[in-house]
Amino acid sequence: MTECQQTKHKKYFYIFIIFVFQFQTNWAYAPFSRCLSSNCSNEKYIQRSIVPTYHFQPSLPRLPIPKLEDTCRRYLDAQKVILSPEEYENTKRLVENFKQYEGPELQKELISKDKQNKHTSYIS
Repeated sequence: MTECQQTKHKKYFYIFIIFVFQFQTNWAYAPFSRCLSSNCSNEKYIQRSIVPTYHFQPSLPRLPIPKLEDTCRRYLDAQKVILSPEEYENTKRLVENFKQYEGPELQKELISKDKQNKHTSYIS
C-alpha cells in the first residue's frame, strides 16, 4: 500500500471516529456554553454496575473463524466504497497476493491460537 493510500485510509478512519464520537456524545448538537459549565458531564447516562466486565465471558458462544476467502471478500467489499477504481484494483491485486502467500500461513496460526484458547473467541 502506498503512502498516499495509507494517508487516505487514516483520513477515513479519523472521520469515522469523529462521527461516532459526535453521535454517541451528542457533541455536535450541544450548545457551546453548556460544555463550558461544570455540569457538562455525560456521567448521568452511564449505568453503574457491580458485575465485572468479563463476568459473562465463559457463557458467551465461541465465534467460528471465518474462511480466509470470506475475510478477504468482506475486506474488499468494505474498501470498494472508499477507494477510487484504480486504488481498488491495486488493493484487489494485493489481497489476491495475500491470499496466495501470507494468508494461508496466518490463517493456520489463527486456528492454532483459537484451539489453544478454548475459554474465549479468536477476536478477544
